[in-house]
Amino acid sequence: MKLARNYLFTVLLLALMTGCEHLKKDSRLSEGVIEYEVSYPKMDPSSLLIELLPTKMTMHFRDDEFMTDLAAGFGMFRMNVISNGDDKEMSQMVKLIKERYVVVYDEAAARKSNEHMPAITIEQTSNVKKIAGYECKEAIVHVQNAENETYKIYYTDKIRLKAPNWFTQFTDIEGVLMEYQVERYNLCSKFVASKVLQQEVEDNLFEVPEGYKRITEDEMNEKMQEIFNNFSE
Repeated sequence: MKLARNYLFTVLLLALMTGCEHLKKDSRLSEGVIEYEVSYPKMDPSSLLIELLPTKMTMHFRDDEFMTDLAAGFGMFRMNVISNGDDKEMSQMVKLIKERYVVVYDEAAARKSNEHMPAITIEQTSNVKKIAGYECKEAIVHVQNAENETYKIYYTDKIRLKAPNWFTQFTDIEGVLMEYQVERYNLCSKFVASKVLQQEVEDNLFEVPEGYKRITEDEMNEKMQEIFNNFSE
């Protein structure tokens, strides 16, 4: 009987401890906006193209969803990405004057798309860096390309956003990227967070607006390459 009472007490104690863990308040920011500065580290500073490329990006987020907004060419070109980390669905939208296109990815399609890019490995370090008021962890990205390129990225786990990198090559990074770079369409873009704002985010930001024509990834890549080629002329 005493052994049974001790067992019951242990079970109740463990249940109470587990319940207390669930009751702990998650104080991380779960809704707001991150503003990024955008630069082009591989581009000749004297290139006229720099004047047409975006210098800012905003990211609206709430729990497991986010939407990024990037505009170029004095507003003639705009690209948005909507991601749902819970459902693992991502929409890439492009607007060029009156043309509007969208490509929708699930997890399998995103993985297949990333296979067309040079493979990378990510090396975690113990270094930290404060960016936009947040302590960020450092990782070194090793790119398996002709130059064996390496660069540093920084991310934070102090913002509550579920699976923010699931559709990228940084899928193993469990945190919001605050400094990173992406190379696509023969253009290397670097993003560094400059400000994090706590504010309400409207539901409609996470929905693809009417008027966008759904196309394939190959069709989108052709259109995007054509856009960047026109900017560089």
